[in-house]
Amino acid sequence: MKKIFIISLIVFLTSNIFAQYPTPDEYGLKHYCIKDKKLGKVNFYVTKNGIGKEKPLLILLDGSGNLPIYSLLKKDNGSSTIISTVPFNYRKLSEKFHVVLISKPGTPFLDSLNVNSFEQFVEKYKPSKEYNEKLSLEWRVNSANKVIKYLLKKLKTKNKEVIVIGYSEGGQVVPKLATKNKRITKI
Repeated sequence: MKKIFIISLIVFLTSNIFAQYPTPDEYGLKHYCIKDKKLGKVNFYVTKNGIGKEKPLLILLDGSGNLPIYSLLKKDNGSSTIISTVPFNYRKLSEKFHVVLISKPGTPFLDSLNVNSFEQFVEKYKPSKEYNEKLSLEWRVNSANKVIKYLLKKLKTKNKEVIVIGYSEGGQVVPKLATKNKRITKI
């Protein structure tokens, strides 16, 4: 009985010590990265559900802030919570669309802090140097434009349909993006 307890304790401790953050794959997303001299790295994620099928492209442009797509809150009581900044059920949308999420410059897919609430996470999460240097309306428009061009070559896009939805600050990006990329069919 004592051996079982010790073995269980060792397994528990080592699994927690070496635990990895969830990956985009675990959230049903495929990670892509475009490297550009002016923009730097543009990290974006496409829903894997039906990725080989012909579906319209749906670009979701998020609001302001330097937060990752997913935030891991490690609480004082030892529990943890993962919160997303995406206000849409992209998994459900992926039944009909290739859904695309674009990270901001220098911002990881997921990051963590030792905090007890999302409000504390927002307050304490510091932007990266790259985020501070690169983020602008122009960066967001040009990065989304490159992502659209890349994915139109890479994915089977039904009728070459490209839909762009922006919420909060992303809503300010969409009109300028639509003037730059004539392949956008709906905003």
